[in-house]
Amino acid sequence: RFLALAPFQQGITERVRQSCWLEVFQRDRHCRQSVWHAILRKFPQDVGRLLRSEDEMWYRFFVKHPNAVENTRRWFGHIGLTGETLFGASALQWFTLANREEVWDLLCWQLGRPVPPAVAAKKPTAFLQLDIVKSVHSLCRFSDFLRSAQFMDSIASGEVLGLDEEYFARFLAQHFDATHRDATDEWVRKLLADYFNCGGVESLHQHVLCGSEVDSNKETCSRVLEAMSSDLSCVARRASSSFGQSLGDQTHRTV
Repeated sequence: RFLALAPFQQGITERVRQSCWLEVFQRDRHCRQSVWHAILRKFPQDVGRLLRSEDEMWYRFFVKHPNAVENTRRWFGHIGLTGETLFGASALQWFTLANREEVWDLLCWQLGRPVPPAVAAKKPTAFLQLDIVKSVHSLCRFSDFLRSAQFMDSIASGEVLGLDEEYFARFLAQHFDATHRDATDEWVRKLLADYFNCGGVESLHQHVLCGSEVDSNKETCSRVLEAMSSDLSCVARRASSSFGQSLGDQTHRTV
């Protein structure tokens, strides 16, 4: 069935392909998830900036998710032997020091003996004594850590998306349903346009319709094929109408 699509694809212009994908993106969550998965791989920083203020989603990811403990360790556990920090560990360090009067008591220490903030400020290696998982979960529950500039800055790079790409792609796809957003939104349009302009349409066709993962994408394949069948004539009519109108305007100006 999908091999029979090859000649059909050859007759479709890039513009029509893009229109078909946008049509399916607007109305089908499974397709949106496939597209978002591709976009977050292509533009992780853009998606990171998009998601950094979604504190409820981050709470679920780091506290309520079935793999919450592992997610927390992998993002906040980057503390080197000399005290240098990366990713979520930097956010954890700077947030707790900047807000020590309000949140220091929320930290949990492995040996049960709290390290005074003045000592931690002078000796960054003190953070090696933190129980990372318990401390982060405590901060997430009882402080504004997930809404802090320190945390959001750590997310903006997009590297956190590599912890669970499927989770974030699924959230983005569902988020549109929950808030009644669609592809007409300005920030969605920009990401889609950037992706399509970088050859994203061809990538989606190869990955979803013609790639080695066809069997695992049967539902998405069927939806795209159905959309192409029903929308192609509509897209062509719109293009033809637009071309006719443009031609008429040129003729009118010439006369």
